[in-house]
Amino acid sequence: MTEYVRLQLAADMLRDKAGTVSEVAYKVRFGSLLYFSKVFIERFGILPSEYT
Repeated sequence: MTEYVRLQLAADMLRDKAGTVSEVAYKVRFGSLLYFSKVFIERFGILPSEYT
């Protein structure tokens, strides 16, 4: 699964309130919460915690 696909899946999960940011990051196989937040911001322009 590509990083792009994992980010889109994470965004969908966050929108659906399927867990905390940490839980979602690990569910879509990001090993680092810091890296997940960094690439999420690059892709969507906002913090994962702000995504709804």
